[in-house]
Amino acid sequence: MPKVKKLSAAEIAEVTRRVSRIELGEYLDLIKGFKPGDWGRVELDPDDAHRVVKRRLTLAAKQQGLKLRYRQSADQPDKILFRVL
Repeated sequence: MPKVKKLSAAEIAEVTRRVSRIELGEYLDLIKGFKPGDWGRVELDPDDAHRVVKRRLTLAAKQQGLKLRYRQSADQPDKILFRVL
């Protein structure tokens, strides 16, 4: 028969703590002046990962009460185009 144990507060904190916090300060600054209806374009550096930049932009926008919708640009793979909702 399996044994069940209720976790203590310390055990819960250990299980639920985040391993790393993403520093969004730079990304918050990037979208600071945007409001719903605005469009923006991010030009990626060669060492920037497309997915990482999009994820961090999305998190920064969410912290500011905004939502981003991305548009793909096949002819410009080093740029991210977005609209603020």
